[in-house]
Amino acid sequence: MKRYILLMQSLVNRQGFINEVLNMKKSIGLIACSKRKNKKAVEDKGKKFAAEDLYAGNIFRQSKEYAQSHCKDWLILSAKHHLLDRKKGICYYDCYLGNKTASERKKWADKVLDSLKKKFDLRKEHFVIFGGKKYYENLCEHLNCSVYKCYSGGIYLDKPIKEYRNGGK
Repeated sequence: MKRYILLMQSLVNRQGFINEVLNMKKSIGLIACSKRKNKKAVEDKGKKFAAEDLYAGNIFRQSKEYAQSHCKDWLILSAKHHLLDRKKGICYYDCYLGNKTASERKKWADKVLDSLKKKFDLRKEHFVIFGGKKYYENLCEHLNCSVYKCYSGGIYLDKPIKEYRNGGK
C-alpha cells in the first residue's frame, strides 16, 4: 500500500509538471537580457543587430531555446530598452538593472508594463519570466505569471519559484 501511495504521489507530481509545461505553449515568454553580447556587436558598437541575436550569455541562450519551443511568443526584458521585440534592431550597450536604485527599477517595470498592455490583455495572458529578481520583482504583482529560476547550468523547471495569478500571489 505504501508503494502504491508513493507511486501515485510521483505520478501526480509528474502530471502537475507536465501540465505546467503544456500550459507554457499558451504563454508569453519574457527573457532577461544578458551582459555578454555577440562578438560582432562588441567590435562594431554602432551596428544594429536583431535583439535576439545581440545577447550571448548562457542563461539568455538557454532561456531563448526553451521559450522558442515551449511558449507561443517571447520578448526580451532589456535593462536599457525596457521591453524589446526579439526582431528589433539595437546596438551594443552595457546596462544592468541590478545597478539601478529601487525607484529606477520601479520606473523601468512601469514602462515594461505599459508596453505589455499595448500588446496583450494582461488579465487573460499568462507570462513565463526567465530572469533574476531585479527583472521580475516589480512585474509579478501586475501579471498572471510563473517565474523560473535560471542559473548558469540551465533553467530549473521542476516548479516555478514564484507563481502569480491575476496580479497577486
